[in-house]
Amino acid sequence: MQPRPSQPASGSPRERGFTLIEVMVVVAILAIVARVAMASLGALVPSTTLDAEAQKLMSLVDYLRSEAELQGKTYKLELDLDGNRYREVWPAEMKIALDQDPGELEEHRLGWTPLDNHVRFAGLGVIGEPTLRKGRVQILLDRNGNTSDQVIILRMKSEDLKKLVWTIQIHGLEPGCTLVRDENEHEAYIERIEEGHF
Repeated sequence: MQPRPSQPASGSPRERGFTLIEVMVVVAILAIVARVAMASLGALVPSTTLDAEAQKLMSLVDYLRSEAELQGKTYKLELDLDGNRYREVWPAEMKIALDQDPGELEEHRLGWTPLDNHVRFAGLGVIGEPTLRKGRVQILLDRNGNTSDQVIILRMKSEDLKKLVWTIQIHGLEPGCTLVRDENEHEAYIERIEEGHF
């Protein structure tokens, strides 16, 4: 009779399972993979990316509108249509000085915030004027928080996704913005309200 090979005793460290360090390494690797996957999700789901960028801009317009009302000063949102970025422009701060000339005070421009790498500005439209497609433009919110009726148009940079057009409608005299999503390349302009509508 041939002797059986010796087997490790039950309960030895090799049969109990994974060590705590091994489990922690696997969890860390899974977390890194999940983070990379989430960062790439915007490229895979274009409507989510456009929604996120539109919501940021709408929130910023609402914030600047409320600040203009509270402070009683003019605030602006500056868009760089070529660079696909935007920034806030705050009014000049008044200092307590007898020799101060308000005309010499400069506005405070915050740093630029870029749009997502997959999104671009397609234009800024104001009722009654041609849509601006290039350059730097400003949306001015007066000391009452009012502005003209305008639209900010967002698109994906990819030619394959050019039919997706998200239009942010900024209502000049009403609080809040409206987001219009279109998957057929239509830009949603605000209709002019004429005297006969009342």
